Amino acid sequence: VGMERAVLDHRADYVWIMDDDTEPQADSLAEALSALATISAQGVPEPAYLASLVRWTDGRPHPMNRTKERLRLDAAGKARAESLGLTSIRTASFVSIFISADAIRRHGLPIADYFIWNDDFEFTARITRAGEAFAVPSSEVLHHTKTFGDAQADPGDRFYYEVRNKLWAYFRSPALHWWERVLFLGASVRNWTRTIARSSRRGRLFKGLARGVKDALRGPRPNSEVLDGVYPLREIPAPGASAAVGE
Repeated sequence: VGMERAVLDHRADYVWIMDDDTEPQADSLAEALSALATISAQGVPEPAYLASLVRWTDGRPHPMNRTKERLRLDAAGKARAESLGLTSIRTASFVSIFISADAIRRHGLPIADYFIWNDDFEFTARITRAGEAFAVPSSEVLHHTKTFGDAQADPGDRFYYEVRNKLWAYFRSPALHWWERVLFLGASVRNWTRTIARSSRRGRLFKGLARGVKDALRGPRPNSEVLDGVYPLREIPAPGASAAVGE
C-alpha cells in the first residue's frame, strides 16, 4: 500500500522501503543517491533497485539480510559493477532497499499474501530477472532484531510461512529461471533440514513443514482479495500509460 501511494500519489522516482526496526544512518540516503549519480554518469541503465548494507546493533553484517549476488554474470557485467564500486545482486531484503518507481510500474507490487516472509525475495527476484540491481556497501543501516542470526535460527510456528512462501516463489512466480529454481530449492531443503535438526521444538517445525507444503499447492491470492475491505488498491499503470493521480 505504501509503495502504491508513493508512486501514484507522490510521484516518487524511488521508493525507500524499510522494516519498522531498521535504523537509517545519517548518510544512508546520501550514499545511495551518490551511487545512482555514478551509475547515471557512466551511462549504465537505471537499476531496478539499490540495497543497503545491513548491520546488526553491534556493527556486524546481519546474516538475516544478506543480498544474493547474481549468478552467471558475464565478464562485462562484473567489470561494470567493479567500476562502480558496487556488487551486482539478484535479491535483497526489504530492511533497506531503494526501488525504482519505473520497475514497480513494469513489474507490479509485492504479493501481499506472502506476509510475513519471502515477499521481498520474490519481489526483488521478479524485478531483476531481466534487469540490474546493486548492493551499495557505503549505504549502511542497523537492523534491531532481538538476536543475531539468520532465518535458520529456530523460527517456531513461523516456519510454516518460510516453507509455503519459498515454494510459492519457486513454483508459482515468474521471478526465477528454471536453473535458479533448482539451485534455490536445493539450498532451501538443506537449510530446512538443518533448522529442524538444531531445534528443540522439532515437532512444531515438522507440522509447519507439512502445512507449508500442503498450502503451497494453491497459489497466493491476488492483492485485491487480500486487501478487500481494508484498502482499495489501485492499478499502477505501466510506463508511458496515462493515469489519474491522487484519487
